[in-house]
Amino acid sequence: MRRGFSYAVVSVMFFGSCRAEQDDIMASFEKALVKPDITACYDASVPIFNRMRDEGYLVNTQKPNELLTRVADLVLDKRIISEDPNKDGKRLDSMENFMWQIVYCDAIARTNVYFLKLADYLGSETVIPTNNLLEEVQLARDKDKALVDSGAIKLEPIFVARYPRTPNLRMFFEKYHRIQSWNSDVKSHRKTVAWIFSNRLGQYLRSLKKEDAEAFRKLFTARAKLSKEEESLFFPGKREEGK
Repeated sequence: MRRGFSYAVVSVMFFGSCRAEQDDIMASFEKALVKPDITACYDASVPIFNRMRDEGYLVNTQKPNELLTRVADLVLDKRIISEDPNKDGKRLDSMENFMWQIVYCDAIARTNVYFLKLADYLGSETVIPTNNLLEEVQLARDKDKALVDSGAIKLEPIFVARYPRTPNLRMFFEKYHRIQSWNSDVKSHRKTVAWIFSNRLGQYLRSLKKEDAEAFRKLFTARAKLSKEEESLFFPGKREEGK
């Protein structure tokens, strides 16, 4: 999905046919991007990008920058909604798809505005701590034991594939696997975002004096809540950070 969308936008930028542009295209695009669900934004924007390609809207090289700057303005303020864990993967993919387009915008590497928006986005999409799960599982066991001892529930005679037989342990089991799934997805997502933006970040840092570059790197790392491993991905080798 990601590659197809990327190729579509690149073709919009460079191979659009020279037809008359429509005044309502940008309005339609902005309407698509104000949807609260990032997946809905993605689904609604793809046909508009296709229309831009067909109508030659982006033949003028200034227009892609205007468009992608607006994408950055609208998309980087969004957050992943995790009400349905089965859709988390698609939501993360949708955000990555938009990021693949944002990174092509020339304006991105000229200022820290969008990098700080990116850092704040990453800082809000992190792994869920699991250091308190031992206490939760013991509490669930205690509650279920009380239910069994009181006669409120009876244990099922067959124990299948380690799936808990009691209600509180089942709830904990389901919660644990949701957390594990999310943590795995968001770790992968953050690494992908690093791969997308590391070159642009390096380009921006090389435009700064050494002390300013170091200060910005520390600020980005703190606001994005980067681990040591993630920091090395966003700033590989801290190479040529400033003059």
